[in-house]
Amino acid sequence: MEETKKENRSAVVPVRFTETERTYLRNQSEARCTTVSDIIRRLCLSKTLPNRRPPAVNLLVYEQLCRFGNNFNQYVKAIHEGRAQSSDDKLLKEVTLLLRKIGHQLICCSA
Repeated sequence: MEETKKENRSAVVPVRFTETERTYLRNQSEARCTTVSDIIRRLCLSKTLPNRRPPAVNLLVYEQLCRFGNNFNQYVKAIHEGRAQSSDDKLLKEVTLLLRKIGHQLICCSA
């Protein structure tokens, strides 16, 4: 079997930017946890940019949401095992879906 070698990026293409443009590129790279070179390369080659990193406050809220979700799952498990009184099953499903939706919005879709 033939090994495939990764092509090294050795070609340098000098490009000039204004300070404003340079600041913009730096901000974009920091928000996406990547390098300015990677941002420029992806934009020039029409590749998708990596997702933005969620703000720290969203990560903290997400952590609290996970704790709530774990407690909620324990409650639902207790209901199924007969250790707790059952409430409306439809309501439990709606809360579960809402927790997932909120978590997804906090981590994936923040601006």
